Amino acid sequence: MNQPNHPIYQEPVITPDLSVLWSEDQEAAMHCAQALFTPCVLPHYTPHPDIVEQTAHNFIASLIQINPEMPESSESIREAIVIAIRTLLHDLRRYPSEPFVEEYIDTALWSVFHLEAGELTESVCDILTDFCSGIWTLHLTKPQLYIIEKALARSLVAIPCEQMDIYWLRMQSGEEHQRKAMSFGLGYLSTAHAVPHLNYGLKFLKEHALRREILIRMEEIADPRCLPTLFKMRQEISQTDWTLTRLILRVIRVVEMVNRGGYQQTLLRPSTTKRNADEYLLHPANGNRSNMESDISTLLRPRGVFDKKDGSSD
Repeated sequence: MNQPNHPIYQEPVITPDLSVLWSEDQEAAMHCAQALFTPCVLPHYTPHPDIVEQTAHNFIASLIQINPEMPESSESIREAIVIAIRTLLHDLRRYPSEPFVEEYIDTALWSVFHLEAGELTESVCDILTDFCSGIWTLHLTKPQLYIIEKALARSLVAIPCEQMDIYWLRMQSGEEHQRKAMSFGLGYLSTAHAVPHLNYGLKFLKEHALRREILIRMEEIADPRCLPTLFKMRQEISQTDWTLTRLILRVIRVVEMVNRGGYQQTLLRPSTTKRNADEYLLHPANGNRSNMESDISTLLRPRGVFDKKDGSSD
């Protein structure tokens, strides 16, 4: 199954005053609820027009049922909202064959993004586990499954890294299906926005194999923000885990090389060439030949090109 390599990520939007959800003005309350579930960007699919409105309606019904009166403190208000969203996500998991279930999940998970709701990490992990277990595979097409994947990728990155403990604990769980699901989810943490999460996870996890997975992600992203964590871990495990220390050194070398502009260049070789034709010399694929500082005679030539006056080949 293909994972989204570049999950949608923007800065979470500022939601309206959440106390309005208990307002007697039902229109204002509905508008506030819809703001929690409205996408920040246009989705890559054509959504059903009533999904956001229906999700907001179900959310308010659950919220008022759990807390008929508005809580007094802002912390209690947030807690009540999180509980209602958790209930909403749980109900969506119970009916995998419902029409438009993938759009409802996508819409409901936008609330995790808007609120940066680390309190919902467990719910996101539950959906990830269900997804990897295949509960939607029999009911949805691949494009529909991809909608859920994009939503999971977006949600994992939006959760504050210090509130991801449940995710990392499940990754080193004794239950194989949990480990596989969380390891699969690690593929969503593949952009620069996920570097704080990977730094945290590398320090949190203790198993060699899991740390290795995170290091490979860090190598792919090559973000310099991971260097302090790598330097510290190299010191800590240099005497106890030699193979992991070597991998850390490799990742450090790659990150440093990439961030000081030391990219490797791809050289092009023509399939056929004319004798002594300088324009057919090997050259960088993205290079500007008119600005080359080195003398053209020092560059590599394609095979079969004769450079010597006597006609012998190199």
